[in-house]
Amino acid sequence: MLFTSLGALPIALFFPTPTFEKLMFTLPSLLYLAVACTIVTNSLQLYGQKYVSSTQAAIIYLLEPVFAAILSYLILGEVFTLKQTAGSALILLAMALSTIKTKSNKI
Repeated sequence: MLFTSLGALPIALFFPTPTFEKLMFTLPSLLYLAVACTIVTNSLQLYGQKYVSSTQAAIIYLLEPVFAAILSYLILGEVFTLKQTAGSALILLAMALSTIKTKSNKI
């Protein structure tokens, strides 16, 4: 987070300083993003991970971009590009391959 902030600082110098009115207009949205989209979802995910294996938790966590793309298609009507489809297929293939038990994995 520190490196991102330091990297964004030079870019921020080229944008106008927000006024107090704009800040008060966007503050509820920022609070919603902080609470609902970060704290609540991460807490629910950590709570649910107690009840599944580490492999299942990793699969669920790594499939988030695929679920986000599918839901954006279903809810927002966004169009899947060939690159997004190929990326989703690669993620699904990697998840399938990671769950296959091999002789070396059996202990």
